[in-house]
Amino acid sequence: MVTPLKVSREFIELMFGFVASSAFFTAVSSFPKRELVRPPGAVVEDDFLSLCNGCGVCIDVCPTRGLGPATLSDGIANVGTPKLVGYCNIDCVKCMEVCPTEALQKITVDEKDMGTAVIVEDRCRAWVLGTCFLCVDRCPLDAIFSINERKLLVDTYRCNGCAHCVDVCPESPPAVYIIPEGANRIK
Repeated sequence: MVTPLKVSREFIELMFGFVASSAFFTAVSSFPKRELVRPPGAVVEDDFLSLCNGCGVCIDVCPTRGLGPATLSDGIANVGTPKLVGYCNIDCVKCMEVCPTEALQKITVDEKDMGTAVIVEDRCRAWVLGTCFLCVDRCPLDAIFSINERKLLVDTYRCNGCAHCVDVCPESPPAVYIIPEGANRIK
């Protein structure tokens, strides 16, 4: 038999669940939508988000494990979509070849441009101590160079955001990171 007390308790539990889930989804949806460093061949961001189904095939095929899924901290709209989390081999186009949704378009190796490296000068051993030039040695495009044997600069025209410099940096977190500005996004 249903008593008024039981109905009241169920109603209160239901309302509490509704309020709690509403508050959760409001909080989650208010996370800022960050523009991420996407795999090579990515279409413009709004199109990318509508085309990419988060299947992870591009992530799985990456030989360097340089791609990973975006998380909630990257913004709710980005969750599960691929982003650069490691480095990208200059001559690799596997992610573009396997994308089933056309969120990644096939482009040539010369057209690959995922963004630009930025050096954090006050944490960079070359800037601070003049002792580390691993990123200069590792950059496959010679986009990072030294001035006065201490100051490292990034040639933004040469840099394609491959993140080899980030991978080799001994600092934790690395004293260099990639930003999506300048990326070749397909329209």
